Amino acid sequence: MNNTILLTKEEVIQALNYHELIPLIRDAFAGLSAGTLKILPRNAIFHENGNILAQMPAYIPELGISGTKIAMFPGPGKADTCQSSILLFDSDSGALKAIIAAEPITVVRTAASSAAATDVLARPDASILCLMGAGAQAIGHAQAICAIRPIKEIRIWSNDPQSTRSGSEKISALCPNARVITCGDARQAVADADIICTVTKAKEPVLFGQWLRPGAHINAVGAVSPFARELDTSVLTQSSVYVDQKDACLSTAGDLLIPIKEGQFDKEQITGEIGEVVNGTCPGRAPGDDKTITVFESIGLGFQDVVAAYSALKNTTPVHSIAF
Repeated sequence: MNNTILLTKEEVIQALNYHELIPLIRDAFAGLSAGTLKILPRNAIFHENGNILAQMPAYIPELGISGTKIAMFPGPGKADTCQSSILLFDSDSGALKAIIAAEPITVVRTAASSAAATDVLARPDASILCLMGAGAQAIGHAQAICAIRPIKEIRIWSNDPQSTRSGSEKISALCPNARVITCGDARQAVADADIICTVTKAKEPVLFGQWLRPGAHINAVGAVSPFARELDTSVLTQSSVYVDQKDACLSTAGDLLIPIKEGQFDKEQITGEIGEVVNGTCPGRAPGDDKTITVFESIGLGFQDVVAAYSALKNTTPVHSIAF
C-alpha cells in the first residue's frame, strides 16, 4: 500500500520560491532539447457542453519523477473557473507520490520559465522591466525577473486601468527594491525598457518593433492559440527568436503562425530552443552584445508543471495523505 501526499493550494504557495525553481526549470529545458526529458503534446477531450478535459504529461529522469497536469476547463456560461491537479509519480517504483493543487503552480512555473530564458538571453545589466498586462502572470513575472536581474524600475500597462492599479499595488509590495510606474500608453511603457513581458489576453498585437530599444529582451507568454498574437510581425523580423519547443510553438503559437501564414516570417528564422542555448548547442546573446533584440516565445509545456510540483513537494512537510 502506498501513501500519497496531498498538497493544497495554500501549501503550494508557501512551498514555491523562484530562486530554487528557476534553475530547476532551466536545467529541465536543457534536458528537453537534449532528448533526455520526455513530454507528450497537450491533448484534450471536448465535451458536448463546452467543457474541456486536458492533460500534459512529462517524464524527468534527472529528478526521478513522472507526472501530468490534469485540468477541466469549464465551457461557456459556466460559473466555475478551471480546476486542475498534478499527479506526481516516482519514475522508478511507479508509486503515486503526490496529488498537488495546480492553480498556483501554473502562474509560478510560467514566470520561472520566462526568467530562465531571460537569464541566458537578456543583457546582464538589464534594469528596466515592462509588463504588458497586469494580472496574476504579470505579478509572477515581476517577482521572477527581479530574482535574476537588478531591476530598478517596473512599468505596468494594461487596457484595464483598474487592473493596472491593482497589479501595481501588489507588485510594489512584492518587489520593494524597484520603482513601480503605471503607464496609460503602451508605447510609453515599452520605451527604453530592457526586458518586456507580454502577459495579456490580446488577440491582436500589443507590442510593435519600432518601440523597442536595441538590446531589449521580450518574453511572449500570453498568446497560446494559433489565432491570437501579442507581437507584431515587425518584432520578429528584427529579433533573434527563441522558443520553449519548436514543434509545440509551430502548432500553437499565434505570434509565429500568423506571420508564417502571411508569408512574413519563416520557421527557419527561429534561432533555436532555449534548452539548446543552455546546452551550448545554440548561440544566445554574446558577451558585450548590447544591440541584438531577443524574443522568447513560450506556450507552456507539461514538464514545467511537473518540475514545479516536485519543487513544492520537496519543500513541504506533509500534513495530508491518502492510502492507495
